[in-house]
Amino acid sequence: MNEKYFTPTVNFSIRELNFTVLDLDIPGHLRFDEPFYRWLTNICPNKKTGCWNWYGYVDKDGYGKFCYNTKGTRIDARAHRFGYEKLIGPIPDGLVTDHLCRVRDCVNPWHLEPVTQIENVRRGLVSEVTTRRNAAITHCPQGHEYSGWNLMRYGKRRFCRKCLYRSNRRRKETMRVQRIANAIRTA
Repeated sequence: MNEKYFTPTVNFSIRELNFTVLDLDIPGHLRFDEPFYRWLTNICPNKKTGCWNWYGYVDKDGYGKFCYNTKGTRIDARAHRFGYEKLIGPIPDGLVTDHLCRVRDCVNPWHLEPVTQIENVRRGLVSEVTTRRNAAITHCPQGHEYSGWNLMRYGKRRFCRKCLYRSNRRRKETMRVQRIANAIRTA
């Protein structure tokens, strides 16, 4: 067989990846095919971060999308998943790819890690931002300080004891009024 295989090298110029042509006899290298070549033309490596930024279509969530035909069937894929499967291997069932670099349009497979959806959400920016935002809140909406006797915790949530007592008193008063009203109606 005279087919050639390609593998990306770590040292690359800013606009292109360098490839080393290897013989078919060396196991573990990819076969050069047309979709993979097209995928490579949409990459712009960033020397500072090591990310391979996607210059093709990017969806509303910020992830690169890649379309290709195989055996007459059109396949729409996330660009980072396509690259991971071509360069690293298949993504196990039930797992998603987590961007370790936190750059959604990065398609560098060495910046990806297959994890469960729960782990991916836990690691995500949303949870980091929410945790930081909540930690910065030192007072309840009514202005009572979250500290000492006034601070109540339930799981990871914080409550203001003064506001909780006030809410309970209002609820009990409303229930008392409703009981009296029901007793008057039935009498």
